[in-house]
Amino acid sequence: MNQGRRMGKLRAAALAVVAALGSVLAGCSSPPLVPFTTDGVPLVLVPVAQAGVQDKRGRFREIYCAVLQARAGSVPDHRDCADALTRLGTEPAGTGKPVPLGASNRRLVAAMVPGIGYDCVVQWMQPAGTAAQHVRQFGYELVPVKVDALSGSARNARQIRDAVMAMDPGPGAPRLVLVGYSKGAPDILEAIVSYPEIRPRVAAVLSVAGAVGGSPLANDAEQYQAELLSHFPGATCDAGDGGGVDSLRPATRKAWMAQNPLPAGVPTYSVVTLPQPERI
Repeated sequence: MNQGRRMGKLRAAALAVVAALGSVLAGCSSPPLVPFTTDGVPLVLVPVAQAGVQDKRGRFREIYCAVLQARAGSVPDHRDCADALTRLGTEPAGTGKPVPLGASNRRLVAAMVPGIGYDCVVQWMQPAGTAAQHVRQFGYELVPVKVDALSGSARNARQIRDAVMAMDPGPGAPRLVLVGYSKGAPDILEAIVSYPEIRPRVAAVLSVAGAVGGSPLANDAEQYQAELLSHFPGATCDAGDGGGVDSLRPATRKAWMAQNPLPAGVPTYSVVTLPQPERI
């Protein structure tokens, strides 16, 4: 009975922490494509050509849909491609090229950098490593990159640099794909700008729902709210340098991007997520 009460209190505390952090961590559940402003000027979508971006959605759809269909019976939560990929505006047509579905000869390694607070709750999430096991069948590897849960991007960039330099680059072309989720994306961008010694080891950078331009939700949040995650039952994280939330503010990210052009020699890709409310 005492054990049951104790577990009930722990779960209640955990839910309270999650509720308190909703304003910081709920970015993925925000309604998509709703204009917002941080300085009195509405932010608008810039045509990709003006931003120096190549629109590769057509080829991505070809590859993604072919893989999704081929693996339908071997992965959980399978969804039809039309449901999994959202069309926005005028999407370029595909190339019509075939999609190789055999094992990769390149043997790329995806190095995942998580978002803010992840290391505080990872013990509760208990990731089973099934994603890494799955992609290994097809000649790829998936490894985590440990960064501070609540520190700013500059400090985490140094940790990414050290992790990359500690990895065996192997012979031939670079194999490492740095994958940043949420705040992990700006952490990676700061790493490749600040530490040019890692660039020869990096095949590409991939932002997945990355907070590249910051999050407007961070404007209404304070670091102490994020630090509540360090009190999550079983958490082993600490406050770090206290710069995590500030690193996510749009003004911070816009100022950094204005002063730090990305290196031309590192291909950079972005996957935008538009989750439906019922799936959150």
